Parts: sequence; structure tokens; C-alpha cells
Amino acid sequence: MFEELRKRSIKISNEKKYCTKRNHVAFIMKRNAIYAIGWNKTKTHPRMRLSGYNFLSTQLHAELDAIIKFGKDDCRKYDLVVVRINKEGQLKYSRPCAGCSEMIKQVGFRAVWYSTPEGFIKTED
Repeated sequence: MFEELRKRSIKISNEKKYCTKRNHVAFIMKRNAIYAIGWNKTKTHPRMRLSGYNFLSTQLHAELDAIIKFGKDDCRKYDLVVVRINKEGQLKYSRPCAGCSEMIKQVGFRAVWYSTPEGFIKTED
């Protein structure tokens, strides 16, 4: 499953050509089905203020973008997988920031996974 998400993240990063320094893609999943996909963008959203993001931030993070697209505030039955890809298609460290972590707690995912250069790690509750 994770290798497929890595490949999909590379494809999204290449297609979107978004103007950020880091290519993060977030997937909201249940079992092996993908329900929403978000990626970081150089724009903001009003929900960022409710989640404790830095008030000077001008970038919508992939995690919040996926949750906005998903449209649900109760995600207890779903997993969140956050992937960061470099230009060579290699996995990089993508642990959610403090603002994303706060927002993740608000919607209550069943599990949160993030990429590292060695693979994927499930966050502790």
C-alpha cells in the first residue's frame, strides 16, 4: 500500500507543479480505499486559524487540504497518510507540524502515518 502511495505522490507532484519548497501529499483512507487527497499549496484557508497554524503562514498544508476536500469533521474511522517526496522521487521526513497535529486531534483520525527516508511511521496517540 505505501509503495503505491509513494508512486501516486510522485505523479501528483509532477502534475500539480505547485510552487512550494516541499512536496507533501496527504491521503485520507479507509482500508485501502482513498477518500481524499490533499497537497501543499501557496494559498491560505480560514480553517487554518482554528487549528493553531502560524498566523503568518501563507501555505495550505497537505493535511488540511485533504480534510477540507473530505468535508467531514469526524474522521475516527479513517487513516491519514502524509508523504513527502523529493525531486528524485525519494521519501523524506513528513511528520505533521504542530498546527496540523492540532487539527488532526480535532477531527480524530484512527491512525496517522508519515513518511521518513526509511519508510513509514505510525504516530503515537
